[in-house]
Amino acid sequence: MTKLAFKITKLTKGIKVGERVPKQNGGNVGYVIERRLANNGYVMNPGAGPDIEKFITEVKTRKLGAQSANTVGSMTLDNIKTTPYEDSNVCAKMQRQYRVHYNDTFHEVTSEQIFDFTSPHIQRKIELGYESARKLIIGGCTHDYINGGEGIGYFERKRIGDDKTSYDFRIPGSQMKKLESMANTTKQFDRLFEIG
Repeated sequence: MTKLAFKITKLTKGIKVGERVPKQNGGNVGYVIERRLANNGYVMNPGAGPDIEKFITEVKTRKLGAQSANTVGSMTLDNIKTTPYEDSNVCAKMQRQYRVHYNDTFHEVTSEQIFDFTSPHIQRKIELGYESARKLIIGGCTHDYINGGEGIGYFERKRIGDDKTSYDFRIPGSQMKKLESMANTTKQFDRLFEIG
């Protein structure tokens, strides 16, 4: 994974708090947000890697009160076996995220923020989750849920279509909130102290 050479704290043409969104139905709100960002001038990446490649920033939407785990990215079993965390799509998508929260009752955006997850402490937690589950997969595990019991995150078999060899790397909601809090704390620390 390429180290981020610059920091971004805000998308100047991002989504505004109060913007209307449709009633949640599958991943439709995420698609709407990505289309709006594209209309605002951001080049969106439809393939592997972060959604806004220029800024190495993944776009994620989250319904207020959602209890399900956060999906980071998908990989095939073979790809998981041969790809260490630092070279993975998961690592690329967990460097920096533009997270948009919305209220599904009033159909509006309630918050939008860039979270910088590049802190070595944060990355180590995600890497441990990825690598401990990857170790089980290399050993032959093909369960629907594969959690190595270390760090943050696990693999879950995709349930769409006939593809039984692809897995989503997921982070439980409570753990994602901790990562967001850690990212905010790191940002505040960097603002107050100069390390050098």
